[in-house]
Amino acid sequence: MSDESASSSGGGGVRLQPRQVPVNSLKDVRPVLQQTLMQLDQPFIIKLEEMTGMDRERLFYIVCSAVMLFLLFGPGNAFLCTLIGVAYPAYQSMLAVRNPTKTDGTQWLVYWFLFGLFTLLDCVRWCSFALFTLLDCVRWCSFALFTLLNLVYRCSFALVTLLDYFFTSLGYVLPLYMTYGAHNVYVKFVQPLATWVEKRICKSKTK
Repeated sequence: MSDESASSSGGGGVRLQPRQVPVNSLKDVRPVLQQTLMQLDQPFIIKLEEMTGMDRERLFYIVCSAVMLFLLFGPGNAFLCTLIGVAYPAYQSMLAVRNPTKTDGTQWLVYWFLFGLFTLLDCVRWCSFALFTLLDCVRWCSFALFTLLNLVYRCSFALVTLLDYFFTSLGYVLPLYMTYGAHNVYVKFVQPLATWVEKRICKSKTK
């Protein structure tokens, strides 16, 4: 593990430190994206640019738009959303397990910890959603005369819920492993809480 991402704590353990990432604000996104795209030298990308007459950045935007539309309205969108958050991290985790001397598995260990935590929180959110749906059903029965307004409300609610689910899922899953998001979230929020709990447990054992 590199010195910039970990340090030894007083208790002999390893305390993770924040990692520097190339994207720190919205204005950093496009320069980093352009630099990353220019580093790609796959033949099919060059051929695609020649066939369409468009640069790779514009092609990237078109592909991203198509993927977002599919995630919103396409069949199997929930499966694809889960696949994005699981397939690549699982592959990298497998490489870390098979080559422990060449790969630092801490990043992926932290990622899976936070992935499980967010999945648990998402279950709680869906329980709240079920309660809200029940209350909405009662409201619908009480105001059955306002059918048109109710229909508009429910359609808007369904669209907002769909947008919230997929973009929230991708919004936390993608940054977790693409920009050391899981690592830095763990360092800033989870690690201090875990240290506090560990100290309380140690104090209770010594009493």
